[in-house]
Amino acid sequence: MSDKTDLLLAFIVVVAIVFSVLIVPRLLGVQYPLVVVEGRSMLPLLVSGDLVITTKATNVRIGDIIVYKSCTSPGSFIIHRVVDILRRGQEVFYVTKGDNNPYLDNALGEFRTANCILWAPGVPEQRVIGKVLTIRIGSTEYVVKIPLLGSILLELKQLI
Repeated sequence: MSDKTDLLLAFIVVVAIVFSVLIVPRLLGVQYPLVVVEGRSMLPLLVSGDLVITTKATNVRIGDIIVYKSCTSPGSFIIHRVVDILRRGQEVFYVTKGDNNPYLDNALGEFRTANCILWAPGVPEQRVIGKVLTIRIGSTEYVVKIPLLGSILLELKQLI
């Protein structure tokens, strides 16, 4: 390749990185526009290593898949389906379940850590960081994901 082609390619890569880091989160209204799936709880729909795109968690409905902060593993996120929505006064809680899990996430009852209430009576709205992006084609809704691309990030996480 010529020097001009190399320079153009480098410029495109820099623009793409800046766009993905600075613009995409603002467009989607979330701090974390891409989240890596870890574990087996959402099989067969989501596989460990899939990368999902998140949007702002507005108008969450039963059946939506949300991403929320884990109480037991700081810095980690849980990606589960909303099976019920509860209200206690002004507070909203999402009852969630992994598609591959036999029990609801709140089946263990209330559990408190120093900074977090776990599963009481569901995931508090404040812990939700986003909703997994879906597109509807006809009567079917599809999750927008990049299969297994997050596996690279999971491998890097193991090394750190």
